[in-house]
Amino acid sequence: MKDFTDVLSSRALARRPSPLRQIGGHLLSLPADADVLSMAGGVPSAEVFPFEEITVKLKTSRSKLEIKGDALKKALNYSRSMGDPELVNWWQTLLKMLMDIPQNIERRCMVTTGAEQGNYMALNGLINPGDSVLVPKPSYPQFLGKLSALHADICEVVEDLAEGGISVVNLKDILDSWPAKKQKPKALIVCPTGCNPSGTSIPDHARQKIYDLACEHDFVIIEDDPYYFLNFAEEREKSFLSLDTDGRVVK
Repeated sequence: MKDFTDVLSSRALARRPSPLRQIGGHLLSLPADADVLSMAGGVPSAEVFPFEEITVKLKTSRSKLEIKGDALKKALNYSRSMGDPELVNWWQTLLKMLMDIPQNIERRCMVTTGAEQGNYMALNGLINPGDSVLVPKPSYPQFLGKLSALHADICEVVEDLAEGGISVVNLKDILDSWPAKKQKPKALIVCPTGCNPSGTSIPDHARQKIYDLACEHDFVIIEDDPYYFLNFAEEREKSFLSLDTDGRVVK
């Protein structure tokens, strides 16, 4: 797996582990019935929570989802920064099962409050002012707003309306003719399935060529793929994760 430390932003490189989080991590590993009340991490006692149980009625089934006991105590309290460990493990297992992720890459999953937060965290961790970022044309306005706030140099790649998705030919031309004195692009933002706002999808053979260009010119692929499961073809296109052999894809 390639070391990508050199592509991280100065903000990301300046971060250090939080001492409170390290203490809290030890406390969260204790069983729910442990006779410990620590004030170190500001973790409230589950005994003061006003709920005994929560019941959710599902539209798709007559059954109800009940959360109570230790599960409710855990759900109402603070958790790990990466997300609840059981939920994180469930997502990682699902991704490996559905996307045929290469086994030589150690993947870590993080739970966010939505794609917008996840996308911003990825950009914030990579982009310094003046760094070049490749985006499809047309592009999702929210991405452009985030890149502008980070003072990124936005470079547009036209879409191939005949085949779908960003044009591999245009992307290659941009990279091959990149000014020698200018730092190469740090990242490519791509929405491979049902791209918003164009609605196009990148075919498998083009995805492989795009990934090969990323390896050749050493940039990260930020795969914003919210419509991966809304694919009505007989077979889903491959995720860029399934092509990634050196850890340069953030999904």
